[in-house]
Amino acid sequence: MDAQRQALAIRQRLSKENPHAHEPDLAISLTNVAGNLSDLGLWKEAREPLQQAVALLRRLSELNPARRAELAKALSNLAICLDQLGHEDEAVRAAEEAVTVNHRLSLEQPAVHEPEYARSLNSLCAALAHSGRHAQALTIGEFPLRLRRRLALENHTAHAHELAESLANHGKHLRDVGQRDEALATVQDAVNIQREVAKVAPESHGPRLALLLSNFAVFVSKMRPYTEYLAVLEEEIGIRRRLVAMNSVTHEAGLADALYRLGFCLGTVGSSSKSTVVTLSGVSALEEAVTVQRRLSTADSPSHSLELAQSLTMLCVLRSELKELSGCCRSDLEGCASNGSLDRVTAVGRVHENRASW
Repeated sequence: MDAQRQALAIRQRLSKENPHAHEPDLAISLTNVAGNLSDLGLWKEAREPLQQAVALLRRLSELNPARRAELAKALSNLAICLDQLGHEDEAVRAAEEAVTVNHRLSLEQPAVHEPEYARSLNSLCAALAHSGRHAQALTIGEFPLRLRRRLALENHTAHAHELAESLANHGKHLRDVGQRDEALATVQDAVNIQREVAKVAPESHGPRLALLLSNFAVFVSKMRPYTEYLAVLEEEIGIRRRLVAMNSVTHEAGLADALYRLGFCLGTVGSSSKSTVVTLSGVSALEEAVTVQRRLSTADSPSHSLELAQSLTMLCVLRSELKELSGCCRSDLEGCASNGSLDRVTAVGRVHENRASW
């Protein structure tokens, strides 16, 4: 990040001295810095370089139409950033402009630009949904879905995972307008396709399958018996365990979250049915989640500390029901209380089924 910031500062200075020669490189530096900030979740900080990149690329693309694809990409990234910051109307406008640019490009060179056109349509649908325009998001979402079906038929290996993404998004839009049965079936189709893709390339496509299963579990938990919900969760956990074996740094947090949801479900069912065996299974899952979250929780990771506090709270509830509240559990909770994590748990609560993210 420091090297990129230094490169940006140098190119800003050079572009002032000779705009024609150095503004193209400045646009690249602005995009790179904004991308890294976005990857870190620093959306507020990413907004200014993204806006500068868009303004610069608008001007450069007028002089050189070959830069239009870069402009469309920057607009899509800006739309995501604005959406994350809660500026829904601005996000929709940026996404609409990205779609317009990509549509023109796709008409000129379909083989080159249709995939990006579909991506920009998906981003527009997401922005529309977040602004409460669910019916419009559903209608527009038909376009990238049809496009990606055709692309997947032409080249399944290259585009099947994108078709799964569009199906999952379409399922969400169906759910948002109350078509729950259709939504469940659509997301199931997305999972089936992504499952096949992940078999071929587990390291690159396994994370997306785990995320899809996490979201599919939300649908199943509302519409099917809890045993089906558990089956989906257990498949997700199995995938996340394999991902952790490949790269623990990247994937441990996802495993801990899935274990929490499993423990929450088993604990809730065990408590309501007075089943000690089921409750003990929930305790076991939560204990494993806590073990992972302890490793992840540091002074520099408040989100992991919050999740640890939440898991410990649920674990202690179940242990108390089993008359097994341990001194270790008490001391952990006292530690969370000292850094304010428990206050945040009390303030925001936690609904396990909403942990999944589209």
